[in-house]
Amino acid sequence: MRTNPDRTRPGRLYLAVMILGLLAMFAWSFVYRAKNPALTAPLDQPSQTASGMAMPEGMNEIMEAMGRLKKEPDSVEAMVGAAEAFMNIKMWPKATMLLDKAAAKAPDNPDVFMHMGVALYNQDRLPEAVTAFERVVAIDPQNFLAQYDLGTIYLHGLNDPAKAKPYFQAVVDNPASDEKTKDQARQALGGS
Repeated sequence: MRTNPDRTRPGRLYLAVMILGLLAMFAWSFVYRAKNPALTAPLDQPSQTASGMAMPEGMNEIMEAMGRLKKEPDSVEAMVGAAEAFMNIKMWPKATMLLDKAAAKAPDNPDVFMHMGVALYNQDRLPEAVTAFERVVAIDPQNFLAQYDLGTIYLHGLNDPAKAKPYFQAVVDNPASDEKTKDQARQALGGS
């Protein structure tokens, strides 16, 4: 039986068009990636999961911090370190949970409450953030950052310039304050 040469030509033509299309896509992809090098991943990328997929940024830090916390479950420093790792990737509720545990263990640690204030502020839990920063100032009256944060929350977050003013003035009067923070406090006093 003879094959009809006209019937096989459309198949060959279809195959040739497909191969040319694939080659064109490959060439376009190569040129596009050459023009946009930021889209390519470095070959020595260490942050990978067991399946070979890239880990989100900050996950190594979290894994290290949680590993330390697992080894030292009662360590306030380990809890704060893990909270910082979560804060770095904006996982505020996780950070707050760890800081609550740290605060229960170390109710006089200003570092715990400073971190707590930041985490609560970033969750728009402003009254609770005020309480945390006030706790810092009660423990460490020279903590100008907590004073400045209180002034900022009262002025901009809670729209209460009268309550903000004494905190900004405390920053200006505080010998521990750096000049940049003092200048910002002076500007806030002028605007409140």
